[in-house]
Amino acid sequence: MDMAQWPDSVRVAVNISPSQFSNPALPSIITNALAAAQVDPGRLELEITESVFLADDDGSDAMFAAPKRVGVRLALAIRRWAI
Repeated sequence: MDMAQWPDSVRVAVNISPSQFSNPALPSIITNALAAAQVDPGRLELEITESVFLADDDGSDAMFAAPKRVGVRLALAIRRWAI
């Protein structure tokens, strides 16, 4: 809802954990939230960590495709480890 108040030129990135990404309800949660707030899906970017890409299970391809189908962007969030 906050995002709906911001200028249309503002895009928001939200970090999604691997367990959130594997939730089959995630696409409908995102779609419903965007519709309720009346926000253009192109303004939302989901950041997913490299571990999601490494999971390579049967549901991964569908979970990658679902947000993109409605116009939500996906971004790879790379963790840096300090030594």
